[in-house]
Amino acid sequence: MVDQDLPGCVFLDHDQRPRLLARASSFPGIMKAIYTPLRQFASSDTAVVASLLESLCRLSELTCRTERLRVLAVHGQEIWDRIRRHPVSDYDLRDIHRRYLKLRLFCPE
Repeated sequence: MVDQDLPGCVFLDHDQRPRLLARASSFPGIMKAIYTPLRQFASSDTAVVASLLESLCRLSELTCRTERLRVLAVHGQEIWDRIRRHPVSDYDLRDIHRRYLKLRLFCPE
């Protein structure tokens, strides 16, 4: 999905010619629906936070679409910002930061 065009619905005119393509979902909308609640509910669980960042890294490896890489970067930044506000061991924070930096290599600002 990360590197594919999302399907839409084509509306035809009375001559059956395509006139409008409507998208029911957008990549940013899908990512928000998935990552926002995960980030909010898992922010105190370092293993889940590390997995979320790793999943963003894997997604970023699958596309060259700049606008989608930006969306992935925004979610990574939100995860990083949230985990820094929680008490986390130095070891865990270093591991999470390493994953965050890896994501930033794929998703420049």
